[in-house]
Amino acid sequence: MTQTELLRAFNSEDMKGVSVMKVEDMAKVAVKGMQTDRFEIRPGQANQLKMTSRVAPGFILKTLSRSVDRMLGTQSR
Repeated sequence: MTQTELLRAFNSEDMKGVSVMKVEDMAKVAVKGMQTDRFEIRPGQANQLKMTSRVAPGFILKTLSRSVDRMLGTQSR
């Protein structure tokens, strides 16, 4: 998650346990990736997320869907 104006729309319950990356840091990672011709640039915790989604895709989908489910008033299956 990147620290932008959109981030203010989430409440503290949605943000529990989330690490937030500064926009400047995100831009540095993106520029460095482009300079080194990286096909895929995964800043912050994106590498961990990608690995976990390969090992346990259902778990990750359910975990990441919780905040959306709370906003919509639904339960994940």
